[in-house]
Amino acid sequence: MQAEEKVHWPDLSTIGYISGRAAVEEDINKGIAVFVLRSGQDIIGKPLKISLPQYAIHKDPESGQDTRVVIIQAEEANEQKVLGAYDFSQKSFMVGLLNEFTLLGSDASSR
Repeated sequence: MQAEEKVHWPDLSTIGYISGRAAVEEDINKGIAVFVLRSGQDIIGKPLKISLPQYAIHKDPESGQDTRVVIIQAEEANEQKVLGAYDFSQKSFMVGLLNEFTLLGSDASSR
């Protein structure tokens, strides 16, 4: 039987994020947001009441693959709850619906 691999979660203080307001293009350029929710030229995103940044597991709805990420953005619009995440192993960003993520909180020692 193989031992479970130890995950080295990043220090959240080193991860940029946006909280308490809707993201704008400048936030994406700074690397603290992943998306801007718009209707035409109007920004329609409203921040979700989720503690940010925090650790999470994203389950890809098509492949079923789990990815360890840090949630850096959480907004809703048109009854959709959308999260932006940083995939620290791939050094890339992703967007998904809230129900694709298992939120783990901000304590890396309990992961």
